[in-house]
Amino acid sequence: MVIPFAGGCSDAERMLANLGDIRLRPGDEAIVADNTPGGIVADLALPAGWRVEAARGEGSPARARNAGALAARGDWLLFVDSDCQARPDLVERHVRRVPPDDCAIVGGAVVGAAGQSALVARYARTHNHLEGSVPIAHPFLVYVLPGNALVRRSAWRSLGGFLDGILDAEGVDFAWRAQGAGWSVAFNGDAVVEREHPESARALWHRTIVTRAGAVWMHRRWPEADLSRVPWPAMLARSTLAAPALLLAGRRDLAAMKLLDTLVAAGILAGRLRSNRAHEWTPRTPSGVARVPVHVWCDRFPVVSETFVVNETRELETLGHSVQVRAAARPEHPTLGVHDVRVRYLEDDTRLERAAALVRLVARHPLRCLRDRLGHRRWARHEPPARLRELAPAVLALEREPGARIHVHFAAGMALSAMRASRIAGRPWSLTAHAYDIYLQPANLAEKLRAAQFVTSGCDYTVRDLAAIAGPGRVHKIIMGVDPELFRRSMTHVDRGTVIAIGRLVEKKGFLHLVRAAADPVLLHVLERLVIVGDGPLRGALEAEARRLGIAERVHLAGRLEVDEIRAGLESAAVLAMPCVVAADGDRDSMPVVVKEAMAMETPVVVTDEVGLPELVRPEFGRVVAPADPHALAVALAELLTLPADRRAAMGRAARVHVIEHAHVRAWTARLSDLLEAASRRT
Repeated sequence: MVIPFAGGCSDAERMLANLGDIRLRPGDEAIVADNTPGGIVADLALPAGWRVEAARGEGSPARARNAGALAARGDWLLFVDSDCQARPDLVERHVRRVPPDDCAIVGGAVVGAAGQSALVARYARTHNHLEGSVPIAHPFLVYVLPGNALVRRSAWRSLGGFLDGILDAEGVDFAWRAQGAGWSVAFNGDAVVEREHPESARALWHRTIVTRAGAVWMHRRWPEADLSRVPWPAMLARSTLAAPALLLAGRRDLAAMKLLDTLVAAGILAGRLRSNRAHEWTPRTPSGVARVPVHVWCDRFPVVSETFVVNETRELETLGHSVQVRAAARPEHPTLGVHDVRVRYLEDDTRLERAAALVRLVARHPLRCLRDRLGHRRWARHEPPARLRELAPAVLALEREPGARIHVHFAAGMALSAMRASRIAGRPWSLTAHAYDIYLQPANLAEKLRAAQFVTSGCDYTVRDLAAIAGPGRVHKIIMGVDPELFRRSMTHVDRGTVIAIGRLVEKKGFLHLVRAAADPVLLHVLERLVIVGDGPLRGALEAEARRLGIAERVHLAGRLEVDEIRAGLESAAVLAMPCVVAADGDRDSMPVVVKEAMAMETPVVVTDEVGLPELVRPEFGRVVAPADPHALAVALAELLTLPADRRAAMGRAARVHVIEHAHVRAWTARLSDLLEAASRRT
């Protein structure tokens, strides 16, 4: 059971009084995710089986739910809000029915607490402000509120948890993302919690604003479904006119209800203008010598397959840079546990914030904004430029921080936005290009490369191709490094025939050739299991190919895993395979970070002679084979699998020494830091 908590001492005592009698079964636990800066709950005497987990980073329910869930150990997570009351048998009522295998969420009932006689509480009850006593059906999807919800832990992990950084609507978004990923949502009316309705006009006003801000935010993220459509102008007009008439007629109670209608209508309008952004309360003080502030821009953050952005950001802060991430939007399945990185999302800015920022920006830089507008047609031939009002808040934030500059990951949409912001604000920017943005979607690439103060990329292969466009001396190699302390082996090598492959299930990873290699007689007799970690559009094709070749029982598609699960998979496997190819559409990898992670975990690797992989792998700890050649891949894998465990262990140790020497995230981030500092001194 996970209980997100934010409040004072009296709120904590009330939580224990209302929920402390819930019976836990053997093996169950109750985790209070304390979302207060001071850690109030830790000072209280908790019932048996209860413990406290600090929710660091921001004051939002989503952050607290994720912190509690990360610390939990069970297969199911029961989320109960701290301001609810529940009968002792709540857990038993939730688990009495076994949900189907495809069910991610079972919503319990949320009803109004009995005995509330205050006018505002009666108003909220008659207007069903809890909206949680029944599952809410919508033309788009179905959702239940997270204040009383049983969530399958594997579904929570695969979806990346609740979206951090927002104040409201995280439960609706989670349910919709779950259904979009193929999970179902169910309802259990026997599992009931009670929640008190607001009893003061101030509390009703605040709740209305927060709820409406969340609904408007949801509409921006999910345009197909608009929960924010409420006829507040008509509601405001009717209630304003009716209240005096009812008061003159002596119907005071009904007149007061109409006045509350007026309050709610005004709150709906205020909520439409307010941001749903959570407020960060953890102080951020860079360590070491103060260096140039850096705004890291990217399209999505944090993305599971782009952990190098998170690692680099953390290292830049360690080196003394004040760093904040600016991302266009959150990914569908964000990486868990990235609460220590400051991030702001363009999708969180309200219309009012954007309009006000645009007015200020145009007033400050009228000619630069005009030139930006004139460039839209040219850029739009290759990619859709963001509207200037969408960028305006981020540009003003850049200008507010003395000496701050932009560094962009991927030469995609946010690189175009960074180039425009740099020209308007007169601040320098730099760019790290990776792979798909170079070969698959090189939109406005030449202009971006030449406009950036400097460009980096992760291997000689991509640096060479970028330099041919940008010109000599402007492109630098900065390897996307690995943290050898995070990726460190904890157990000895075992003599086991397991091959692991990790990456998105797309053509450029070459996994179809890997499945065919697994059926090759050379490899088949020594291969116990092939584990492919990741999700993507080729999942069905890989499953079908394994069935066609008669090896479906040996091929396990594990889906999306988190970092700790990937570490465990690398440690238990005998070999990592990364059979990259150049896809038919030209897409390709650069130097996949997972190969460096495997080497840090002392796991031998087999890769293809493609992109930057030959620059990394040596015969002492791996094999390099021709791309798109299943037989050559099978021969190399079989060779390593048949080696004694001690030989593979020696190869693994050599791999770790090499990756620490040549691909340490700290060393390469220090080189990037030096480039940023030197470039800033030249401006």
